[in-house]
Amino acid sequence: MSNETAVLLATHNDGNTLFRALDSLLDSKVKVDVYIVDDASSPPVQLPNKYNQTVSLVRLDQNKGLTKALNIGLGVILEKPYRFIARMDADDIANGDRFFEQLEFLSERPEIHGVGTWARFFDESDVGKTLFHFSPPCEPGDIKRFLHLNSPLLHPSWCFRASVFRELGGYNEEFSVAQDYEFLCRASRQGYSFANIPRYLMDYQVSSQGVSVRKRKVQLRARLSLQLKYFDFLNVYAWYGLVKTVILFSVPMGVIEAVKRRSKQYEKK
Repeated sequence: MSNETAVLLATHNDGNTLFRALDSLLDSKVKVDVYIVDDASSPPVQLPNKYNQTVSLVRLDQNKGLTKALNIGLGVILEKPYRFIARMDADDIANGDRFFEQLEFLSERPEIHGVGTWARFFDESDVGKTLFHFSPPCEPGDIKRFLHLNSPLLHPSWCFRASVFRELGGYNEEFSVAQDYEFLCRASRQGYSFANIPRYLMDYQVSSQGVSVRKRKVQLRARLSLQLKYFDFLNVYAWYGLVKTVILFSVPMGVIEAVKRRSKQYEKK
């Protein structure tokens, strides 16, 4: 290891977007080590020489799915004394200031165990085309309440103290999707605190082939099962989150996208 922060990234047939993501990580103001889990891509990932110094590649012969691939990568990282573990997806773009701001935040707020950021969601066919902005709550108390509705930390924006993963273990492999939401719910229940930095330090690609589009019902079922698992009968937010998820089952994806587009139009006014 050459740095104090490891970035975990899993990939499966992501093509050139992987190198776009890596380039954004290597342009970071704070140097990081990157661990790529190649989840049986076809053809296998071949890294150009320019990545040799800071990028490690873990190859899987069989496709394991995102949750298991992430846990395999975590196992490799946790064998080393990194202080921080961050996440990134193979089709997203990190702002050059991202890790500088996240590590500075965690240094100034020792009571916080992990921090995410706000993000710009862009169209897969046009990096410059903003679909909408993701600006969830930032303070720990607000995040804990928002957890009853959905995940308040964008998974690829995570930067957590490595001790969180060492103490809690990895992702729950019963969840092929929403594994990040399950981890946050479990961590919050055990007293860990999280925050967001109110700056757009991530560009998140919205893909027509992405999990959020292809497996929306699966995502909603996973969210509902987690809301029930961690349900607090005396918390009004828990009831609100449960009702909201049930309603979303009957709302077509096209309607949701139309609302997001309308919200974006209002943002420009």
